[in-house]
Amino acid sequence: MGTTYMTLNNNFYKTINDEIKKQAVIHQGVVLTRDPALSASRQVTQIHELIEEGVNVLIINPVDGHNKKIQQAMAYAKNHDVHTIVIDTPLSDSRYVDTTIVSNNYQAGVLCAKNMMKNQSSAKIFLLEHKQALSAVDRIRGFTDTIKGHKHYRIVGRRNCLGQTDLAMAETQKFLKKKIAFNTLMSLNDPATLGALAAFEERHLQHIAIYSVDGSPELKKIMSDMSVIQTIAAQSPLTMAKRAFACALQLYHHQHVKAEIVIPVTAITQHNINNQELTGWS
Repeated sequence: MGTTYMTLNNNFYKTINDEIKKQAVIHQGVVLTRDPALSASRQVTQIHELIEEGVNVLIINPVDGHNKKIQQAMAYAKNHDVHTIVIDTPLSDSRYVDTTIVSNNYQAGVLCAKNMMKNQSSAKIFLLEHKQALSAVDRIRGFTDTIKGHKHYRIVGRRNCLGQTDLAMAETQKFLKKKIAFNTLMSLNDPATLGALAAFEERHLQHIAIYSVDGSPELKKIMSDMSVIQTIAAQSPLTMAKRAFACALQLYHHQHVKAEIVIPVTAITQHNINNQELTGWS
């Protein structure tokens, strides 16, 4: 089995890959892992390399869901009798993919928006986005669709940060220099939220209400200590990994799998954070 993720500097993908490796040991399989470090061209090269090394199944978390060369690499895999599983974020063209396994990303955005509207009578909102990852696009779309038509909730700024902590910090710093008033952050994922938090702390800003998606141990711990983090729409990378490995086994044995598997998300809030396991992922 070959695995390639958009980046392994995100603990979410490390958790997925560690669980896949754990399952592989149980079933006497071998996992070859590659990290393209957010480079679509490098990921395409890695896919070809893994196919040449003789993998039976390829699990890919695409760097860019719209990238034609990544989609062509899926066709190359199919032509070489390699089964393909897309995980966490989909491709815009999945015709050569056996199955796509994702969280309910649109619902994650909806959960954040609904909780914001419950907690706040109005909001001036700064968005942190990742436009190349279709899962992140769906999260922000779920959020913005929910507040549409409600004049007391306005987007006052948005920045593309690739879901990376350092880029999110830099983009937030740039936005803060514009001196645009805002009181709410909606972030595509927890690493980006951590970057924004660092920028807020640098400016001694303590009044920004924060909404995020992931459910990482790092942000859950901060949430338990800081009331500004209002809601985290939590994913389950362990469930995602187990479903991916189960599908890999089915495909290897020429069994049918669903074209799409959507895993529910749950809302972690200030009301239930004390009931959460803070040291691990779900």
